[in-house]
Amino acid sequence: MALVIGVAFCLNSNMAMAQTSSGLELGLQAWTYKNLSFCETLEKAKSFGILYLEAYKGQKLGGGIEGNFGHQMDAATQAAAPYPNVMGVCADTGHWVRSGYDPVESLKKCAGKIVTLHFKDKDQKDLKAIDVPWGTGVSDVKGQLTELLHQKFSGVVLIEYEHWTPQLDEEIGICVNYFRTFLSNVASNVACPDLSHKRQLKEKSFFASINRMVRIEPIF
Repeated sequence: MALVIGVAFCLNSNMAMAQTSSGLELGLQAWTYKNLSFCETLEKAKSFGILYLEAYKGQKLGGGIEGNFGHQMDAATQAAAPYPNVMGVCADTGHWVRSGYDPVESLKKCAGKIVTLHFKDKDQKDLKAIDVPWGTGVSDVKGQLTELLHQKFSGVVLIEYEHWTPQLDEEIGICVNYFRTFLSNVASNVACPDLSHKRQLKEKSFFASINRMVRIEPIF
């Protein structure tokens, strides 16, 4: 049985336009729902109107499909292209903050090399830091997103929570709303990127040695 990774759903047209015109896209790292199967996590992404999902090796497939997500899946299970011959940075801004680095300055140092981001807001600049809803922590989320626009970054910003909380759905919803509000209220004041010559991640999947990002196709 093939693994179906395309899920169709509707987005508010203004919301979708705001995301596309800025060059920034919002995604979800499946580790956020590591207690659920891959198929169940797809449904979570769908419920938030998120178009991109990055899976991790070892997650139970679910949905009536046996096995776990990973490179060892046979041809009948895989539904993705081969690994591309490209290298870049998957910027985990939460790990930067936890390690004492300024996430905005770190993004500047990676300019032109960022492929995707594991985007987080942390409650403190310490190794014991935990994830909090975007805009409520110490990670300067607005500054990070603004820097990505200045870099003319065209790709996916993945929500990733590394700890489980009973309020997980509520907190992910706050992150989604923060991102969309930022694009509506701030992105219009930042020069929009010229995407004509940029590699569009939404037109292909990005593969890393462990993680795999898939497009959840929308219908407008």
